[in-house]
Amino acid sequence: MSGLLLQILCLMFVSACFVRADSADDETDSIIGGTTVVKGQYKYMALILKKKGTKTTMCGGTIISSQHILTAAHCFEAADLPYDSVAVHVNDYNNSPLDSSAITRSVLDQTKDIRKHAKYDKDLRTDDIAIVKLDRVLTTAELTNVAIVSVLNTTLTYAGSVGVALGWGVTKSDFGTLISRSMQQVSLNIQDDDLCDALWETKYVPASHLCTFTPKKAVCWGDDGGPILVNGVQVGISSFSKANAAAAATGTAPICERGSVFTRVSTYVRNGWIQENLLDPIDISK
Repeated sequence: MSGLLLQILCLMFVSACFVRADSADDETDSIIGGTTVVKGQYKYMALILKKKGTKTTMCGGTIISSQHILTAAHCFEAADLPYDSVAVHVNDYNNSPLDSSAITRSVLDQTKDIRKHAKYDKDLRTDDIAIVKLDRVLTTAELTNVAIVSVLNTTLTYAGSVGVALGWGVTKSDFGTLISRSMQQVSLNIQDDDLCDALWETKYVPASHLCTFTPKKAVCWGDDGGPILVNGVQVGISSFSKANAAAAATGTAPICERGSVFTRVSTYVRNGWIQENLLDPIDISK
């Protein structure tokens, strides 16, 4: 039996193999099985650090205009707002400490400048998309926008494609740490809706999601909000992954190797949500 088939059967039928994704606590968002990004690549990648009291949490994101970052809505759950501060770092590859080349911006008004989709569902993670407005524009020298899927290609499913996911977080080599010291990348196989339905059941909503399954590779804690790219074009936003309960309990292996789900960017290009939220109106939904 192939390793891929064995893992799929484990996901579908053996409850002891993993924690079922019945709640947000069973889902995790860091790159497993990836490699370190070379400085100068992916200059549109953003590191979002949210501070509240003594606790700092993080998300990824991508630059989509001189003053806007595309990320996940679950990075800013209502129960967690407001934060003491929200800082956005670009041109940063190492976060412990930050690169000397890092460019930092802030989010001044967390009510107005964090634009979550109005129909975001915390439990299903549908419409898990948000746009963050920076306090100051990035200059031409600082700015590298990510390419997002065009209106002409919004009907593509990307099933069968290989995507590259980016982020900071738990890795095989540093299990137990909260984040990776350097930005990581990993190649993931985008699956068709039938397999995604089998893996995720009611948690997978094709209009809102695309999913990946690649043995020993996934996104996990710390990669929330970061991109998955196909041929350099962003087609998804990291939303959630399967957790390996046994590994999490013992600390002997990475907890995330069970597949990942991303917000399907093409849906929000096609219905105009992304373009509309680069303007003044807040919480526009289609």
